Amino acid sequence: MTEINPSFSANSQSPAVKANGFVDYYELIHQEPDATITSLRSAINDLHNEAQANRDHRNLNKRRSYQELLDLLPQAREFLLEEDIRHKYNIYREESLDGVAKQNFEDWKAETLKKESDADSAAVLGVQEEQQRLRGQEVRAQVLKVPKDKQPKSRLSVDVPTDDIPATSNSTLGPVASAAVFFAVLVIAKVLLHSPLLTSIVLAAILAVIVWLGAHFANKGRTAV
Repeated sequence: MTEINPSFSANSQSPAVKANGFVDYYELIHQEPDATITSLRSAINDLHNEAQANRDHRNLNKRRSYQELLDLLPQAREFLLEEDIRHKYNIYREESLDGVAKQNFEDWKAETLKKESDADSAAVLGVQEEQQRLRGQEVRAQVLKVPKDKQPKSRLSVDVPTDDIPATSNSTLGPVASAAVFFAVLVIAKVLLHSPLLTSIVLAAILAVIVWLGAHFANKGRTAV
């Protein structure tokens, strides 16, 4: 486990915190600038666990040192465990230690983290737009694959003549049937039932009209082609 620098004291900041406000996170966690990400993460985790366990230490000086670690270690995670940010931090670290840094550390941190946040947001938006574009292509492709709707059935009734049964127009069926009914009823009423001639004619006419009307309305709902 990485041990806390014994030079921490209640009356002074960690040696990792320089006079100009710059924080050398490598010095804070006792790691070299060329350490691997795995080593850096392990050192940060060990120090954080130790500081968390001793944040209520009965010794006031140690309690303050542990609290200082708890305040600085989250920053160390941000600037050392991401390759891109770590690369920028390493450049600024050299400039700050050499006294040629153009920005104070707090401004540099805020600007760097904002740029990274904007870049991440742009990347997320780019991925979302690409996904939406691909989804749009998939929808269009699916639409292209959908077969055309079948033509709605026509209300027209087509009478197709066959070789065995000749085509007959329904327009002539009504009068023929009504005439046949008229004469048949007249004969039956007069000859078989011995009804008066006038009564037989009226009865035959009524039935003939009924047959004709039935054939007429049946033909009206159907159009022969």
